[in-house]
Amino acid sequence: CACAATGTGKTAAFMLPVLERLVYKPRTSQVTRVLVLVPTRELGIQVHSVARQLAQFTSITTCLAVGGLDLKSQEAALRAGPDVLIATPGRLIDHLHNTPSFELSHIEILILDEADRMLDEYFEEQMKEIIRLCSYNRQTMLFSATMSEEVPPQDRYHSNVGPGGPGSAEVLLSSGPDPDSLDVLFPALLTRTFQDHVMVFTQTRKQAHRLHILLGLLGLKVGECSGPTRFCRRFKDEQIDILVATDVAARGLDIDGVKTVINFTMPSTTKHYVHRVGRTARAGRSGRSVSLVGESERKTLKEVVNWLSVFSDLLSVSFRPSFADRKRLGLDRKRSGGSR
Repeated sequence: CACAATGTGKTAAFMLPVLERLVYKPRTSQVTRVLVLVPTRELGIQVHSVARQLAQFTSITTCLAVGGLDLKSQEAALRAGPDVLIATPGRLIDHLHNTPSFELSHIEILILDEADRMLDEYFEEQMKEIIRLCSYNRQTMLFSATMSEEVPPQDRYHSNVGPGGPGSAEVLLSSGPDPDSLDVLFPALLTRTFQDHVMVFTQTRKQAHRLHILLGLLGLKVGECSGPTRFCRRFKDEQIDILVATDVAARGLDIDGVKTVINFTMPSTTKHYVHRVGRTARAGRSGRSVSLVGESERKTLKEVVNWLSVFSDLLSVSFRPSFADRKRLGLDRKRSGGSR
């Protein structure tokens, strides 16, 4: 079980040793030997792309089985017995039930990417079925930027679990009592202070779509993203300056060039906050995170502030809550680790 900050290269960390093992231990029959499970289609597409690039000069074959893609072509690829299968639990179970020649009895390595999400109650029944069908004599590896206490003790055994975090991100927190004031404050931030390479997170797709229209009317170059869409590619190519996204794009996706992450609405948990701000300050780079917080989100703000106060030294974070935030939350200067 491995826990590392976002943007540190966890995909390559598990994929390179796996490919090396497959190269130096050739298979004797057309069977799938490695299974990588991911929580979302978007992350699956990214992991598959990385695996293909790393394996391009070998004879190792890969397959992607996620929702939203053609079912028949996936079935044909699975019948051929790819060496490495990247899948989401739901689509994998569909194939196990409906593709007769496909099975998991020869799996040598099982990898759970974003393991804390894979082992929560939402995927519990699916994971039980998949693990039951896998080979008993397999190696199981868990990777995540965060690891919750709800992960069963047997899955945390011999794990080196620490806090995931935003690397060298500079964290700024701003709170305001009036939600309507965000419609004035937010465009001002984007037109005056954070003008390019900005990723904005909202709670819902409806909010993301509304912001996309609003910022577009203001003449800003903006795109809306819920995964690795054409807007993500346009953002990488610097054709747009602002990318509005939901939490679907917060986990695991490596979107190059993000300098600033803005939380238009606070995430529901500290864990989601870690994954959101982890889109910037990746691979040793610097970045900024700005959170716009209303009175109704004070509880979440306090949890984030407490988390940052504890781990700011470990993560090299410059944590600068405003004077009003410190007074409201009862933080002194020493604990906050920063000045006004």
